[in-house]
Amino acid sequence: MDRNVVYDYVASIGGCSEEWGNRPVQNVRYRANFWDDAVPEWLKRRDHPGAWPPADQHNPEEGCGEPRKLEFANNTRLNPGQACSGNPACTAIVRNAGLLPPYRHLLRRP
Repeated sequence: MDRNVVYDYVASIGGCSEEWGNRPVQNVRYRANFWDDAVPEWLKRRDHPGAWPPADQHNPEEGCGEPRKLEFANNTRLNPGQACSGNPACTAIVRNAGLLPPYRHLLRRP
Protein backbone atom coordinates (compact mmCIF):
# COMPACT_ATOMS: atom_id res chain seq x y z
CA MET A 1 0.00 0.00 0.00
CA ASP A 2 1.72 3.08 -1.23
CA ARG A 3 0.76 6.80 -1.00
CA ASN A 4 -2.76 6.61 0.42
CA VAL A 5 -4.65 8.90 2.78
CA VAL A 6 -7.03 7.50 5.40
CA TYR A 7 -8.68 9.65 8.05
CA ASP A 8 -11.74 9.55 10.27
CA TYR A 9 -11.87 5.78 9.77
CA VAL A 10 -12.09 3.62 12.88
CA ALA A 11 -11.22 0.19 11.54
CA SER A 12 -8.25 -1.88 10.55
CA ILE A 13 -5.87 -0.30 8.07
CA GLY A 14 -5.49 -2.80 5.25
CA GLY A 15 -8.41 -5.05 6.07
CA CYS A 16 -9.37 -7.61 8.66
CA SER A 17 -7.17 -10.65 9.20
CA GLU A 18 -9.82 -13.34 8.83
CA GLU A 19 -8.29 -16.31 10.59
CA TRP A 20 -11.51 -18.32 10.41
CA GLY A 21 -11.49 -18.17 6.59
CA ASN A 22 -7.74 -18.76 6.32
CA ARG A 23 -7.36 -15.22 4.93
CA PRO A 24 -4.85 -13.55 7.21
CA VAL A 25 -3.53 -10.11 6.40
CA GLN A 26 0.17 -10.73 5.88
CA ASN A 27 3.21 -9.66 3.91
CA VAL A 28 1.97 -6.10 3.37
CA ARG A 29 4.26 -3.08 2.97
CA TYR A 30 2.88 0.32 3.94
CA ARG A 31 4.94 3.14 2.38
CA ALA A 32 4.42 6.91 2.31
CA ASN A 33 0.85 6.76 3.59
CA PHE A 34 -1.03 9.22 5.80
CA TRP A 35 -3.61 8.18 8.41
CA ASP A 36 -5.01 9.44 11.67
CA ASP A 37 -4.94 6.08 13.44
CA ALA A 38 -8.18 6.76 15.28
CA VAL A 39 -8.13 3.72 17.57
CA PRO A 40 -11.07 3.66 20.03
CA GLU A 41 -10.14 3.81 23.71
CA TRP A 42 -11.55 0.32 24.36
CA LEU A 43 -9.03 -1.31 22.00
CA LYS A 44 -5.45 -2.07 22.84
CA ARG A 45 -3.05 0.12 20.86
CA ARG A 46 -0.77 -1.95 18.68
CA ASP A 47 2.66 -1.27 17.20
CA HIS A 48 0.98 -0.94 13.83
CA PRO A 49 -1.80 1.50 12.86
CA GLY A 50 -5.48 0.81 12.78
CA ALA A 51 -8.05 -0.56 15.19
CA TRP A 52 -7.73 -4.29 14.50
CA PRO A 53 -10.45 -5.50 16.90
CA PRO A 54 -9.26 -8.78 18.42
CA ALA A 55 -11.01 -12.00 17.45
CA ASP A 56 -13.26 -13.46 20.15
CA GLN A 57 -12.13 -16.97 21.02
CA HIS A 58 -15.77 -18.01 21.53
CA ASN A 59 -16.96 -16.43 18.28
CA PRO A 60 -13.94 -16.27 15.95
CA GLU A 61 -15.94 -14.70 13.13
CA GLU A 62 -16.16 -11.50 15.17
CA GLY A 63 -13.15 -9.23 15.16
CA CYS A 64 -9.81 -9.45 13.41
CA GLY A 65 -6.91 -11.77 13.94
CA GLU A 66 -3.41 -10.40 14.23
CA PRO A 67 -1.80 -9.26 10.98
CA ARG A 68 1.56 -10.84 10.17
CA LYS A 69 4.77 -9.69 8.58
CA LEU A 70 3.82 -6.04 8.06
CA GLU A 71 6.42 -3.47 7.02
CA PHE A 72 6.12 0.28 7.56
CA ALA A 73 8.28 2.97 5.95
CA ASN A 74 7.92 6.76 5.69
CA ASN A 75 4.30 6.87 6.87
CA THR A 76 2.83 9.92 8.59
CA ARG A 77 0.31 9.93 11.40
CA LEU A 78 -2.27 12.69 11.01
CA ASN A 79 -4.03 14.42 13.88
CA PRO A 80 -7.49 12.81 14.26
CA GLY A 81 -10.22 14.90 12.67
CA GLN A 82 -7.83 17.28 10.89
CA ALA A 83 -7.35 15.39 7.61
CA CYS A 84 -4.16 16.52 5.88
CA SER A 85 -3.72 19.63 8.08
CA GLY A 86 -1.78 21.55 5.43
CA ASN A 87 0.70 18.77 4.64
CA PRO A 88 1.52 19.32 0.92
CA ALA A 89 2.30 15.66 0.16
CA CYS A 90 -0.94 14.52 1.80
CA THR A 91 -2.98 17.24 0.08
CA ALA A 92 -1.55 16.22 -3.32
CA ILE A 93 -2.68 12.62 -2.81
CA VAL A 94 -6.23 13.74 -1.95
CA ARG A 95 -6.32 16.20 -4.86
CA ASN A 96 -5.28 13.47 -7.32
CA ALA A 97 -7.53 10.76 -5.87
CA GLY A 98 -10.24 9.14 -7.89
CA LEU A 99 -10.48 8.40 -11.57
CA LEU A 100 -7.66 9.36 -13.89
CA PRO A 101 -8.41 12.51 -15.94
CA PRO A 102 -9.37 10.63 -19.16
CA TYR A 103 -12.14 8.82 -17.24
CA ARG A 104 -13.52 11.60 -15.04
CA HIS A 105 -16.23 12.40 -17.59
CA LEU A 106 -17.86 9.13 -16.52
CA LEU A 107 -18.78 10.76 -13.21
CA ARG A 108 -20.81 13.54 -14.85
CA ARG A 109 -24.54 13.07 -15.21
CA PRO A 110 -25.99 13.44 -18.71
